Amino acid sequence: MKIKVTKEQSDFIKQNGSRVEANDKKYYYIPFWFMETEIEGVFEELSFDKLPEALKKEIKSNRDSQSH
Repeated sequence: MKIKVTKEQSDFIKQNGSRVEANDKKYYYIPFWFMETEIEGVFEELSFDKLPEALKKEIKSNRDSQSH
């Protein structure tokens, strides 16, 4: 799947993602989810292995609905 991102998003991925080069291609990995808090501009970082059950269920539900 290809996605279109803004310049700011592209810069964020390049600056913060783990980068691996293979076969002249660059790959970036950002292994975190971010939860918005009540404080403006403050997010809570959630690593993949510590996601809340509610988020896991929603991700699964979204995947299931997109696969139909």
